[in-house]
Amino acid sequence: IKLCAHTDRYQILAGLGLAAPVRTQGSLSDGTTILVQERIDGRNPSREDYRKYLAKFANVIRKMHQCRALINILPRIEPDTFAQAGLLMLDSILKRWEGIKKQVPAHITFVDNAIAQLETQVCNFNGAGLIASHNDICKGNWLVTPEGRLYLLYLDSMSRDDPALDIGLRCGGTTRLNFVRNFYR
Repeated sequence: IKLCAHTDRYQILAGLGLAAPVRTQGSLSDGTTILVQERIDGRNPSREDYRKYLAKFANVIRKMHQCRALINILPRIEPDTFAQAGLLMLDSILKRWEGIKKQVPAHITFVDNAIAQLETQVCNFNGAGLIASHNDICKGNWLVTPEGRLYLLYLDSMSRDDPALDIGLRCGGTTRLNFVRNFYR
């Protein structure tokens, strides 16, 4: 039972088999949403589970990232391409640098050159746009059943974001490289 949950996210992922089935949903008299999901026997994954079910973990994340219905219900973020988002972040860094660079005169040229190099690289970013990112993929937000089925938990941090946020270092005992290889198979 979850209060104040984004029920539409749970409905969509449950429909894909990536979250526990939704029994019912609604709202209380004050407008607070309530969601009741089926109880699933399971546990948080171990390092061995990550090794054993690596392709399954990758497949769950891929399905979530590519789910159009889920992407469409998440709030739009502008800019929505990697290059635009990168340039916006770089602009923020540049403004902060301008405010402090006089304090480190011996390093101004080095940092200015590094920022120029970053700008060139960011302008060459590829990618269609941001996807449905869980934003909190960690051991505590997975459920592994005795049969080896995987479910995602706690979907309230989801947003349109960079897919790399869901395949970072927190993917258990697997290496990022092996995870990414399975992810893009």
